[in-house]
This record gives sequence, structure tokens and C-alpha cells, in this order.
Amino acid sequence: MTSVKISQKNMSLAKKSLKNLYKVYFGENSLNDTEKEYTRDELILKYGKNLMFWNIHLPDVKPNMTEFTNAKHFISSNAIEQLWKKCDEYNIRNEVELYIKVSLETETKISVEF
Repeated sequence: MTSVKISQKNMSLAKKSLKNLYKVYFGENSLNDTEKEYTRDELILKYGKNLMFWNIHLPDVKPNMTEFTNAKHFISSNAIEQLWKKCDEYNIRNEVELYIKVSLETETKISVEF
């Protein structure tokens, strides 16, 4: 595995950029630290939507990527890894995978119809 160095500046810029995108996608209050209880179905939806968000914003690995893109890749891939761990912890992985699959199929069908 190749080692990649990312400056603190580029890491901060990537975090800020992704945080802003996250707030646009999920709402201004989506990053509040307030505790909330979720039903199983709400958790499946929450984790499914989060995984789709991070996968959409995960840059493809290419030669000569900029530090900023490497930082975005690192942040996004780490988020995906942590979300799947939580899905396993809550025993909802299969349902989340199904939710994502159905969502992507529905999205593809809708875009093809237009």
C-alpha cells in the first residue's frame, strides 16, 4: 500500500467542503450533537442515506491526485467504513444494503424515464 501525505491545510479544507455538502444534503441541523432515539426502520433509512452520500462524494483513486482530493477520499472512505461498522453493531447491514440497492434502482429507473 502506498503512503500518501496530506497537509493539515488540505485536510481542513476537505473537511469543511464535505461538511458543507453534508449540511446541504441533510439539513443545517444535521450535525447537531443532540441525542435522539431511532426506530429500527429509521436507523436503516439514516444509515442507508449516509452511506449513499459518502459513496457519491468518494473520489475515484487516480494517479497524481491532488492532496485535497486525497483528503476527500480519506474522509469519505473512513466515514463509509465507520458507518458499516455501526450497521453491523446494530445488526442492520442486510436491510441497509437492500435499501441502497432499491434506492439506486429506483433512481436509475426515474432518470431513464426522463
